[in-house]
Amino acid sequence: MTSATMGIMDRLREGTKTLHDAAEGHAFQRSLFAGQLPRDSYIEYLGQMFCMYQALESALRESQSRRREVADVVRPYNYRTEDLRADLAHLGRDSSQVQPFPSTQETIRTIQHTLHEHPLALLGMHYVLEGSNNGNHFIAKNVRKAYGLDQAGTRFLDPYGEAQRPRWAEYKQALGAVKLTDDESDRMLAAAQQMFRAIGRISQELDAARQP
Repeated sequence: MTSATMGIMDRLREGTKTLHDAAEGHAFQRSLFAGQLPRDSYIEYLGQMFCMYQALESALRESQSRRREVADVVRPYNYRTEDLRADLAHLGRDSSQVQPFPSTQETIRTIQHTLHEHPLALLGMHYVLEGSNNGNHFIAKNVRKAYGLDQAGTRFLDPYGEAQRPRWAEYKQALGAVKLTDDESDRMLAAAQQMFRAIGRISQELDAARQP
């Protein structure tokens, strides 16, 4: 199957597989999955995610006036900024005081550029983050055990609970139904790849920040 005949969901899956595997293999992400991060590192991670999600979700809302398809795919329950704000507050961090890392700032600039130039491509970025909930659902269990948390403090990681699989199925169906030109499909894939690389850079900075 060529890129010309593949649907967008197949393109996104196949076109990001290598980057997905690399992201999961990063040292910081492995430690997060195992619940082995120091508590402060977990809080720092949530802070950087807050900065990134706030930028992307603001851009998604703004893009809806130009591309109604965005609202068809990203439903109100897919937004995570308030979950992150609540998790940070529960863990004693004021989200308004979080400073984005250079890698996070770079990601925010990429989001803003995409909004102004190719707003529909923002869905490629969001696809990566929404898909990460599949693994985060399991990470949350180890994080709760490691830090003595319950849902409070892990709302971002596990927003849907046992409804994770049907929520992901709904999302994929909605995104797969969007009618795209070849150029729009190319740009959406490129945006998804950018997001995976951005997560890798942020993970590297988070890893460096926790080193003695």
